Amino acid sequence: MKKLVFLCILVFIAPMFIRAQGFYFDTGINLGLNRSTYVYEQVYDSDSDKFPFEGAPFPLAGHFELNAGYGPFGNIPVYVVAYGEIGSDSNITGGTGAGVLFYPWRLLQLGASVGVHWVDNHPPPSLGNAFGDAFNQALVGIQTDRDYEFVSYHGFAWDISVALDFGKKNHGFLLGLKYSGAVNNFSYSYTITKTQWLWGSEHTETFTGKGNGTKLTTEFTLFVKYAYRKKPF
Repeated sequence: MKKLVFLCILVFIAPMFIRAQGFYFDTGINLGLNRSTYVYEQVYDSDSDKFPFEGAPFPLAGHFELNAGYGPFGNIPVYVVAYGEIGSDSNITGGTGAGVLFYPWRLLQLGASVGVHWVDNHPPPSLGNAFGDAFNQALVGIQTDRDYEFVSYHGFAWDISVALDFGKKNHGFLLGLKYSGAVNNFSYSYTITKTQWLWGSEHTETFTGKGNGTKLTTEFTLFVKYAYRKKPF
């Protein structure tokens, strides 16, 4: 049954690529704003309900992106592409997947894609109460020792984009806007030890925690790209 389904898909897709008029390629940089929200599940935290990874609201985000594929198909200005990207928001991130580009007008490109998204295994720089708040860290006579582990798993990503395509003949210059989102699951554990000296005596507090969660990411970016494409118009 699986082979039959695969054969049907191949029979449907192969003629489209055979008829494709040429190679599509674009590459460039996305710069913009990012928001990361952390949703916790199955959490143990000895310091009430205050979690260590909260994420900064709308930090700057930047990504290097590359698309490659084929199109147009006959006189239909549609291009099928695979993409890859790497960059940074509150973590180092990257992804790969597939998408579709469409030209409803010769100077306007619309795009959409889905793919796999990954986040590096380091907690974001914006940390909550469990890792020590800024006020206590500023006091003289307080020492904080941190031991933590943060493991992120591959997740799901999507995006939509709109761009103006400037250029001559097969060479284009894309200037556009993109909205993208991603969902990544993660697990974490930590031990925080705070040592404070009061009136010649040592006072030590230890906070521990572990659990699972989900990082929800949304981005609004401006991108600039070079594109090579054959145009049917």
